[in-house]
Amino acid sequence: MLKTRAQLGASMLCLALAACEGATLEVPTANGARVGGAGAGGPTTFAAGGSAASRGGAGPVSTVERPTTSVGGGGGMTSGTTGAGGGWTGSAEPCRGVVEAQAEPSSKHCYVDRTPPGGASYAKASATCDELVPGWSHLVTIGSDAEQGFVTSRLLTDAKDGADAWIGLTCPEATHPSFLDCYCKGGCKSPFERSLALASWAWTDAAQTNFLAWAGPSPDGAGRAAALTWSGTWGWVDRDEKAIAYDGPSGARTHRVICEIE
Repeated sequence: MLKTRAQLGASMLCLALAACEGATLEVPTANGARVGGAGAGGPTTFAAGGSAASRGGAGPVSTVERPTTSVGGGGGMTSGTTGAGGGWTGSAEPCRGVVEAQAEPSSKHCYVDRTPPGGASYAKASATCDELVPGWSHLVTIGSDAEQGFVTSRLLTDAKDGADAWIGLTCPEATHPSFLDCYCKGGCKSPFERSLALASWAWTDAAQTNFLAWAGPSPDGAGRAAALTWSGTWGWVDRDEKAIAYDGPSGARTHRVICEIE
């Protein structure tokens, strides 16, 4: 967008004197993005690099404002902006138009079950969530006990759920070609040995969190992908990423698909 000399002069004055509270100084970049910063009361900005930056603490100094849209109740498009945590902060319909999704109030992230009949492999589950709201949705990642409690209480059933839900946690072959990196063969002999195995697992959205909820000795060599399962309480287990169901002691448990929308 071209600016008049008066507009350019005003922008320079704001920059020099920091006197325009709430103003946003925008600089076009090579790819057309508008890079700048918001003053007090100005528009919300989103850290360059996408949603993963919202989980890793403070973003870079330069930010890119990312307006968002969703389908409003009357069928028209309505606008809003993303907050510092990546959640919906505008007055438009929440969950980016996915009406059946359930919003968690504190993070403003939303969660929805997209399990196909018979369950899904990990690759199918991941692709299903990525395609739900491109750029804003992914297979659910768990960053705290509160988040896990919300997901399991709203979308799973304690003790009675006949499925294990995939989560966005894997031991990627690209960085750990040896499957033995993913678990302790024969059981971990020390806390240090276990910590090395757990360090091989990473969230697929690059989330940084110290929260762990592995069930018992898991991961124990069942596979490279993790799932939520009930075994007296909700916890994580490793599963064969190619399987659409897990045939356990209590019978087959299909693999469910729970997506998170930021």
